[in-house]
Amino acid sequence: MEIHGDVRVDDYYWLNDRENSEVIDYLNEENNHTKAVMADTEAFQKSLFDEMVARIKQDDASVPYFLNGYWYYTRFNEGQEYPVFCRKKQSLESDEIILLDVNVLGKDKAFLSDRGHVY
Repeated sequence: MEIHGDVRVDDYYWLNDRENSEVIDYLNEENNHTKAVMADTEAFQKSLFDEMVARIKQDDASVPYFLNGYWYYTRFNEGQEYPVFCRKKQSLESDEIILLDVNVLGKDKAFLSDRGHVY
């Protein structure tokens, strides 16, 4: 790649092609290798994960900000993985308007990326 006359070589750029079967096969091989190498740490990994989740507030919300007559904020529901984008007209005591519930987009999907792709 060349940008502003600066040439950069990225030997792993080919991994950006998510639809390429060679990329998928390579990543599956890497995942299998990692799983095999880390097999004896599975119980410890689960323990660490459970501890981290226990420290995260499950029903958190962002600080609201006011713009064009609405209070905007993002919140998370307990037990759900993705944010809910909301707003309230004029007052924080007004009824909530859900702009986008990302949990609905990701329902029955293995993964939803921050770019809106569902996998």
